[in-house]
Amino acid sequence: MNNRKINFKNERELQEAILKEKVKGTPDLEIGQKYGVTFRYIEKLITQSQGLNISSLKISNW
Repeated sequence: MNNRKINFKNERELQEAILKEKVKGTPDLEIGQKYGVTFRYIEKLITQSQGLNISSLKISNW
Protein backbone atom coordinates (compact mmCIF):
# COMPACT_ATOMS: atom_id res chain seq x y z
CA MET A 1 0.00 0.00 0.00
CA ASN A 2 1.18 3.49 -0.81
CA ASN A 3 1.81 5.71 2.25
CA ARG A 4 2.51 8.80 0.13
CA LYS A 5 0.40 11.82 1.07
CA ILE A 6 -1.06 13.99 -1.68
CA ASN A 7 -0.94 17.79 -1.51
CA PHE A 8 -3.82 20.00 -2.64
CA LYS A 9 -4.06 23.71 -3.38
CA ASN A 10 -6.97 24.13 -0.99
CA GLU A 11 -9.24 22.31 1.44
CA ARG A 12 -12.06 22.01 -1.11
CA GLU A 13 -9.90 19.97 -3.51
CA LEU A 14 -8.98 17.63 -0.68
CA GLN A 15 -12.62 17.18 0.29
CA GLU A 16 -13.68 16.47 -3.29
CA ALA A 17 -10.94 13.86 -3.68
CA ILE A 18 -11.98 12.13 -0.45
CA LEU A 19 -15.64 12.05 -1.48
CA LYS A 20 -14.69 10.53 -4.85
CA GLU A 21 -12.73 7.82 -3.01
CA LYS A 22 -15.76 7.07 -0.81
CA VAL A 23 -18.01 6.72 -3.87
CA LYS A 24 -15.50 4.24 -5.34
CA GLY A 25 -15.76 2.24 -2.11
CA THR A 26 -12.26 2.90 -0.80
CA PRO A 27 -11.98 1.96 2.90
CA ASP A 28 -11.62 4.83 5.41
CA LEU A 29 -8.26 3.53 6.61
CA GLU A 30 -6.85 3.64 3.08
CA ILE A 31 -8.27 7.14 2.49
CA GLY A 32 -6.76 8.35 5.75
CA GLN A 33 -3.34 7.03 4.86
CA LYS A 34 -3.48 8.30 1.28
CA TYR A 35 -4.64 11.83 2.13
CA GLY A 36 -3.27 12.20 5.65
CA VAL A 37 -6.64 12.65 7.36
CA THR A 38 -8.34 11.00 10.34
CA PHE A 39 -11.50 8.91 10.43
CA ARG A 40 -13.19 11.80 12.26
CA TYR A 41 -12.31 14.16 9.39
CA ILE A 42 -13.80 11.74 6.84
CA GLU A 43 -16.91 11.20 8.94
CA LYS A 44 -17.45 14.95 9.42
CA LEU A 45 -16.94 15.60 5.69
CA ILE A 46 -19.53 12.99 4.71
CA THR A 47 -21.97 14.32 7.30
CA GLN A 48 -21.58 17.88 6.00
CA SER A 49 -21.77 17.00 2.32
CA GLN A 50 -24.51 14.36 2.45
CA GLY A 51 -26.39 15.20 5.61
CA LEU A 52 -25.73 11.63 6.75
CA ASN A 53 -23.49 10.13 9.38
CA ILE A 54 -22.36 6.95 7.65
CA SER A 55 -19.11 5.10 7.14
CA SER A 56 -19.73 3.98 3.56
CA LEU A 57 -21.21 6.20 0.89
CA LYS A 58 -23.00 4.35 -1.86
CA ILE A 59 -24.62 5.96 -4.89
CA SER A 60 -27.50 4.18 -6.58
CA ASN A 61 -27.37 3.87 -10.37
CA TRP A 62 -31.14 3.79 -10.91
